[in-house]
This record gives sequence, structure tokens and C-alpha cells, in this order.
Amino acid sequence: YQRRVHGKQWYQRRVHGKQWYQRRVHGKQWYQRRVHGERLAAEVDECRVQRGLLVQRTEALETEVSQLRNVVDHLLGKFTPTQDPSLAPTPYPTSRPSDEPSARPSEEPTIAPTTRPSEEPTGQPSEVPSQEPTQSPILEPLVCTGSFECRDNGPHTCPAGQVCSAQCSGENSCREAAFEGAWDLDCAGDHSCQYATAACPAGQVCAAQCTRGYSCREAVFEGAWDLECGENACPGVSAACPAGQVCAAQCTGRNSCQSAQLDGAWDMDCSGYESCYLASFTLHGDELLCPNYGSCHQATITCPSGRTCSAQCGTESTSSGQKNYSCQDTHFLGSWRVQCTASRSSYYSCFAVDIDGRDCWCRSSNDHCAGWTLTNSDCTGSG
Repeated sequence: YQRRVHGKQWYQRRVHGKQWYQRRVHGKQWYQRRVHGERLAAEVDECRVQRGLLVQRTEALETEVSQLRNVVDHLLGKFTPTQDPSLAPTPYPTSRPSDEPSARPSEEPTIAPTTRPSEEPTGQPSEVPSQEPTQSPILEPLVCTGSFECRDNGPHTCPAGQVCSAQCSGENSCREAAFEGAWDLDCAGDHSCQYATAACPAGQVCAAQCTRGYSCREAVFEGAWDLECGENACPGVSAACPAGQVCAAQCTGRNSCQSAQLDGAWDMDCSGYESCYLASFTLHGDELLCPNYGSCHQATITCPSGRTCSAQCGTESTSSGQKNYSCQDTHFLGSWRVQCTASRSSYYSCFAVDIDGRDCWCRSSNDHCAGWTLTNSDCTGSG
């Protein structure tokens, strides 16, 4: 009986020992899994840190690529050679008289009345007048459809009280041409009206439509003008709006109005892709919209004294993943309220912006001022 009892006790100890061994093995496995889990968590944290550094580096590279692209586009536009000149002489006369004039005059003589009355006038007037009564001439538009047509040909003068029109649709047409008087210019050819000069009379408003690539490039407009600039049009254009008048510029085309120098009061539309880049102008209205990629980038925009202007930089509708550098490095002069869109695509819309020569600290903030409304009191940096 005692051996039986001892055997039962021995069996129970064996069972308990086996259970203890299993718990020990299970505890060791749990410890190994815990150590392995902590190691994986550390590796995941390290991957997240590396990913953040890569994202920052990628965004910095995108900024550099964008700036280099703008510089390349500017240089290509500035140094793009014109087409090879033809060997045939131009059909238009030179600005200077020929050294060997022809025997025939350039124009037929006009029919003019005598300076003195007849010594023997008739008693009654003749039934048929000697000439038809005069009437206002019909002004035909200036049409320049050929390549290099109307180049350096002028000045083209529009009579006082009239409005003349010019259609410069040929490539390099009206290049370096001079226009005087009230003109409606349609510069619809590539490089048309390039380096042209146009003076609008006082008290009138003239118009110029520069709709093709590099049309109106570095053209000079004097007086009150309404400018319409299409894709790659109006680079380096300069205009002086008279005091007391308001001029307008619609820079809706891609890369339009880049490096434009506009003096006086202007109603501006800088809604084009990279439009108004490096431009300088004084705003007439109270609000300026710079919605698209590069709109107003590095521009110098002045709000008139005694007023507070507002600018909207970026837009909520920018496509996902496309950074919006609308007001990056933009200089706002005067009193301003600058609204920086908070969307992820417009994250850099106010990067490095300054107001009245004071840095707004958007370069160093974590969100680059996305979603902020900046005023003069918010910008205290040295610029």
C-alpha cells in the first residue's frame, strides 16, 4: 500500500515537473518574441526618420529644379535666335534716302487748287463742280502677315481723333516698329511686336493683344493701355500708366508677363501658370489673386500709400502632389494682408515671403506659413 501511495506521489511530481518545464519553455519563447518586437519597433522608427529626411531632400530638390527651369526658360527666351534672314532685298524702303534716287518720284502729284482766284470769274456758278466734295478718309488696318513684315517700319501714325488697328500676325512682324496715336494692336505672330514702342495719346486708352510666344517681348508702352498677354507673351515688357488713370494687364497665359516693369496704377490678373514671375507693379484694386504654380513668384508688388491691400497665394484646387510656389520669395511693399492657402499642394505658397522689407519667417516655420494670414506686424525679420 505504501509503495502504491509513493508511486502515486512520484507520478504527480512527474506531471508537475513536466508542466513547470512547459511553462519555462513558453516563458522563454515569449521573452524572445518581446525582444524581437522591440528590435522591429526600433527599425521602424529609424525607417520613418530616414523617410522624413528623404522627403525634405526631395522637396528641396524640387525647389532647385523649379528655379533652374525658370532660369533656363528665361535664358532660352532671351537668347533664342531669330530665323535666318533671306538673301533677297526687303520690298520696303529703308529709313534713310537712297544715295542714287530714281528719276520717277515715289508718289504721283496731288491735284490742288490754285493759290489765287481767277481774274475773270464767270457770272454764274458752273453746273458741275470742279471736284468732288471732300470727306473723312477711310482708315484701312495695317496688315503685316508675312515673316518679318513691317519690321522697323515706321513710325506708324494714327490721325488725331481716330482709332487705328494693326494686325501683326506674321512671325517677327512689327518687330521694332513704332506706333504713334490711338492704336489697337493685335500681335498674333510668334515674336511679333518684339521691341516695339507704342505711345497712346493723353486722355485715351489703347489696347494690345499679345497672344503668341514672345510677342510684345521687351516692348515699351507709353500712356494708358489694356494689355492681354497669352502663353510666353510680354516677357520684359515695360509700361508707364499716366497719373490719374488706371491701366490693366491680363497675364493669364503660361509664363506671361515675366520680368514686366509696370509703373503707375494697374489692375492685374496674374492667374497664369508662372505668370508675373519677377514682375514689378503697383496694384490699383484692393485684392490680388496669385492662384497657380509660380504666380507672383519673386515679384515686387506695391500697395499704394494709405491703403491696405490683400493677396491670395495658392488655391485649394491645385492637383495633388503638385507644389504651389505662387508667392515664394515675393516682396510685398506697403500695408498688406497675405493669405497663404492651407492645402497640402500649396504648402510652399508663402515660402520666404516678406512684407515691406521684413521677413515673415515662413522659411523657418514647420508649415512654411500654410494656412496663415500674414500682416505687416507678423513680419519682423531683417529681410
